[in-house]
Amino acid sequence: MGDVHNAAARLDLSGQLALVTGAASGIGAVTARRFAACGATVHVTDINDEAGVALARELGGTYHHLDVSDP
Repeated sequence: MGDVHNAAARLDLSGQLALVTGAASGIGAVTARRFAACGATVHVTDINDEAGVALARELGGTYHHLDVSDP
């Protein structure tokens, strides 16, 4: 498992945009934080506005309300 974390730490996503759905909590939040740590600009999307806004602020990204179950 250490190799996976080392590879992610070396990943340079500077200048890239990451759109993460379900990013306000759980795996989505971990994914958003990892992308940000690698230099990506992160767009946090979720239906939980309060947690999504807080995470976007933490990461210096933006929040968008998105319900992927609503076509």
